[in-house]
Amino acid sequence: MSAIYKRELQSFFYTPIGYVFIGVFLLLGGIFFIIGNLAARSSN
Repeated sequence: MSAIYKRELQSFFYTPIGYVFIGVFLLLGGIFFIIGNLAARSSN
């Protein structure tokens, strides 16, 4: 099972789609993190 998982993960990152997906995920995560911090600070 781990061999199949590793092969699929490697094939995902051989294409640019994997990097685009990770980049969008990190960008959205960072934006929501910043918005959450600003909202928490403004409520004090």
